[in-house]
Amino acid sequence: MLTHILSTLYVVAGIVGNVAYVPTIRDLWLLKPAANLHSYIVWSLTSVLVFAYAAAVNGDLLFITLSCQTLCLCVAVVVLELRRRRWQKRNC
Repeated sequence: MLTHILSTLYVVAGIVGNVAYVPTIRDLWLLKPAANLHSYIVWSLTSVLVFAYAAAVNGDLLFITLSCQTLCLCVAVVVLELRRRRWQKRNC
């Protein structure tokens, strides 16, 4: 019973945490400054390690899925921020 409750709460926390990336990604898509590039690079690298741990050591499908989503969202922010900076340089 407790395991089921904790698993459900973990899914909810993972979804909420990943949805929190949406405003940043939206702003960057619209070329608005919205992210600290250095922070997101560090978060992307740590997300690679968490995903690797989840996939190679832990093996829990839920943990693998949520860590993969977080990794993809962090990398998306980095890519979009680099795109925004390149666009800004061209138009200044």
